[in-house]
Parts: sequence; C-alpha cells; structure tokens
Amino acid sequence: MSVAPRSLQKILVTGGAGFIGSHLVRHLVAEGRQVVVLDDLSSGRLERLHDLDGRFVFHAGDVRDLDGIQGVVEDCEAVVHLAAEPSVKKSVDDPFHTHSINYGGTLAVAEAARLAGGRKIIFASSAAVYGSARAGVAEGDPVIPLSPYGLDKLASEQLLRIYGSLYQLPSVSLRFFNVYGPGQDPHSPYSGVISKFVQGALSGKGITIFGDGLQTRDYVSVHDLTRVVSHFLTSQPSEEAVFNVARGEGTTLLDLHRLLTQRIGDEIPIQFAPARSGDIRESVADVSALCKAVGWIPETRLEEGLGSVVLAHH
Repeated sequence: MSVAPRSLQKILVTGGAGFIGSHLVRHLVAEGRQVVVLDDLSSGRLERLHDLDGRFVFHAGDVRDLDGIQGVVEDCEAVVHLAAEPSVKKSVDDPFHTHSINYGGTLAVAEAARLAGGRKIIFASSAAVYGSARAGVAEGDPVIPLSPYGLDKLASEQLLRIYGSLYQLPSVSLRFFNVYGPGQDPHSPYSGVISKFVQGALSGKGITIFGDGLQTRDYVSVHDLTRVVSHFLTSQPSEEAVFNVARGEGTTLLDLHRLLTQRIGDEIPIQFAPARSGDIRESVADVSALCKAVGWIPETRLEEGLGSVVLAHH
C-alpha cells in the first residue's frame, strides 16, 4: 500500500520579497502553509506582500551569513532558495561579488540545511546553464554556460547533488526559463522583456528590439512556476533532480510584439538596434521530464499571460 507524501507545512523562501518570491509566498499562504521570508531587500520590496501582513514571518538577512540563517533554516521544514544576484551583466562586470551571492549563498543554505538535520531544498537554477541553447534543449544535454551567472547556477546544482550524495540532503534544481507575470518592475535591470515591452507599449514610447527580432524564447508564467515549486515541496523525484521549467514553446520577439499589439489594440512602434554581443539566438526547453514528474506542463498560454501583465500595468 503506497502512502501519499506528507505536505511540508513550514517553508522558508529566500528572496521572498522579489518578483518570483512574492508570487510564491502568496501561493504557499493560499495553500495554508506557514511561510518564512528571508531577504536583504537589496532588490526585493516588502510592499509586494503588504496585503499579507500577519500571514508570514519576515527576517531581514544576508543569505551568505551562515550563522545568521542557521536558526531560520532549522525552524523550517524546507527551503525554496530564490535569493540571488540575477543580473548576467553584473556577473560579467563583477564576477567575484556575484559568485559570493549566487554560489556562496547556495553553499550557506545547503550547509544550514545539513546542520539542521537535512532540510529539503528547492533551488532556483536557470536556463543560463546551457549557454548557447537551442530548440528542445533537455536536462541531459551539454551545459556550457557563457557567463559567471550561468556558471554559478550550474556549480550550485552540482553542490546540491554532492550534498545529497554525502549527507542525504534532498533537493530539486529547477532551471527557470523566461519567467514573466504581473508585478515585474519594467524599470528594473533584472526584469524580463515582456514587462519592458508592455511598459513601452502602454506609455506610447514603443519598444526596442536588438537585432532582427527573430530570437526565440520560452516564456513561462510565474503562476505556473509557483505551482511547479509547490509540487516539488510535496513530491521528491525518484531519480532525476534537475528539471526545465518552461512551456516548451518558442516565441520570437516579433511574435511577442504582434501578440501585444492584438492585446492592446493599438500599433506599437518598434525601434531596431544592433544585436547585443552574446545574445542567445534560440532558447526553447524540452519539458518532457517535467511533465513526467509533475503530471502536467505549465499551461498558461502567452496570450492569456500577457493580458494579466497588461492589466497590472494599468
């Protein structure tokens, strides 16, 4: 007789005041879980969670500070580790500093989880581990990161694999592709192209496309992503512990412009600029492993997801 896995109830979310983190906190609270947020507020904002006052516990702290986070981790049953320096450009300009956050923070979380007796970790990795990606890139394909950011994400995955082998520390690494949704600040250097396009369209300033606009990306709604994370908090994969999180569909920037024009109902001016050095031409995920593990794939169609972003900007 099989026994359903127990739902973990007290969850620590590092980076919980960020764009993805705040959506996840809302999702977990709605599920009835106890949520603890750890954030240094360097890019996160507590205003994103203002209407949840009293429904989560907040700790201001640096994820790299093992002594500071150890008690917080020990008091929870699992950790969703989102905290990071997400700017690829910053990782190129200052690789030492970003390494201390993106790898050092993961090491501190893993060590705190080990010292706490083996707390489960869900780690936010990235499609950046693949480097020059292609259509249908799968978890077992070669990983050749092109930036210190991608390298740190890959090294963090390997760190968690080693901790699992040596210390029986359960973990799942989720390679996020292009995450979008309401609440993403279009003025932030960390924001994705969708929030910037929507802001440009609604302000009347138009949008800028670098290159010919035929670059392909795999966009995943933050609402679907939070459901995936929640699934892995309850269920541990039997074998593979690394998964792409995407829809498995490619959309060019020109397609994105067309869909946004249809949604808004007005023509959106485009300004073309020279292609940026190192820009990946095609990045689309194979999501068959995710589908097998979760039983579904992110289902929000881009047309629908764009509508929620447009409404949030009004």
